Amino acid sequence: MNYYILVIFLSFVTYMTIKIKLVNREEKSRSDQFWQREQQANTVRKQSLDSLPYISIPIERLPMEPHTDETISSCQKQILQLSTQKIVDLSGKSNTDLKLEYGAANLETLASCDQNYTKLIRTLYRWGDALLRQNCTQAARTVLEFGVSCKTQIADHYILLAQIYKNEHELSRIEELIRTAETLDCMRKSSILRSLQELLDSCSFKEET
Repeated sequence: MNYYILVIFLSFVTYMTIKIKLVNREEKSRSDQFWQREQQANTVRKQSLDSLPYISIPIERLPMEPHTDETISSCQKQILQLSTQKIVDLSGKSNTDLKLEYGAANLETLASCDQNYTKLIRTLYRWGDALLRQNCTQAARTVLEFGVSCKTQIADHYILLAQIYKNEHELSRIEELIRTAETLDCMRKSSILRSLQELLDSCSFKEET
């Protein structure tokens, strides 16, 4: 009996030793590949940024009327400030990817563009939510729809807008939101789609024809 236990134990130790060696080898390979790409990226010359998909803020179409609510007023000021900045969604690319494509000298500029994008989508969500709390539904809808057009990755942003559509009996708009969410490339995609589908399934009305 003890002999079989010893054989099993030794077999397990051998298996784990081999497994650890394989894992270490794979990790070293990935590390070597990363540093090789990083070294290559640091040698890429500065490229033009003119072709980047910059986001323009349509100030004239957003609800910029003075408001007594502090959150709404703060969001308006933030949006006005961002409208003068360069904004690009680069969330799907690493620093190494950016340097390989546009050159290491552009990394700081690109990081600033991406930070502005993060500020934009967070501000639009806060703005839309604050407007809804003040019962400014149409203004909130305008703000939230612009955020969706910017491919925001904030799940609650989609839910707020979908709730507006539900309350206004616009089933097709919720379906459009789902199609838009399907094009996202982010970790929250599944969660967003699931929440939207659940809200769509909860609609008890039939869209008027």
